[in-house]
Amino acid sequence: MGNVLLLLACAAPESAPAAFSDAAVAAIAAFDGDAAVLAEAFAALEAEIDATIDPSASDYTQRDMSPEPLPAEAVEGIVHPDRDPAQGIPVALAWLSPHSPASHDRVSLLSDLTAVEPNSPNHYDRHFDEGGDCYPECEFLRTTNDVTRENVMMSVTHELKKDFRALSMADGRAARASRGWMEEPGHDPDGGATIEQSFAIEAWIERDEGSLRLQVSWAETTFEGADYDDDLVAATTVYGIDAQFDAHDAWLAEQGAGE
Repeated sequence: MGNVLLLLACAAPESAPAAFSDAAVAAIAAFDGDAAVLAEAFAALEAEIDATIDPSASDYTQRDMSPEPLPAEAVEGIVHPDRDPAQGIPVALAWLSPHSPASHDRVSLLSDLTAVEPNSPNHYDRHFDEGGDCYPECEFLRTTNDVTRENVMMSVTHELKKDFRALSMADGRAARASRGWMEEPGHDPDGGATIEQSFAIEAWIERDEGSLRLQVSWAETTFEGADYDDDLVAATTVYGIDAQFDAHDAWLAEQGAGE
């Protein structure tokens, strides 16, 4: 109950600048395309973050935003549930990680992610479909993930597709991208909740002090017997992303990846 009350006290993220929303949509749409186009979208996201928030702020509510809904054309090239992606609740969170994009590859290449995913402490198995033996020397890493996602509102087991891409920014800095989505809805065993659809784009962009991290997600969840408003769902999602950022950094520090 304490966590619920804490989240109820949190305001929903402020609206993101239109340029940020446009760049986030451009990034998820360009994930498999021309690397220069994806890098350009990342550069626009980076510029909007630096102009709008402080990604190093200790309080995660000072570095979150609410972008525009996701248009269907941005994800028309991937298999996903037959629902309007614009129904997903959009959230974005940035963070200045002390670890480089190359160090974060160590997390991407884990097969058991329970140690680094606070939202899935009991079940998060990653299966490598392509690139598991060569990423990031090869450009793409494609994975299928069996996940049980848990928070104060639900426990839902589902299959998550998540692809990664190694690229460079126009100025030569290293970057990484990931795109996540669900091909089918995920259900709570007791029928109390269904993740109808979920899409996310993530960025790791090299900075002098580590890397700029960003996750933008659009997810639609329906609940039976509970009336959770969109602000609470958004606040819960942002809280979970920040916990994930912290866990990744802590695990990398334990592994000796201190750059």
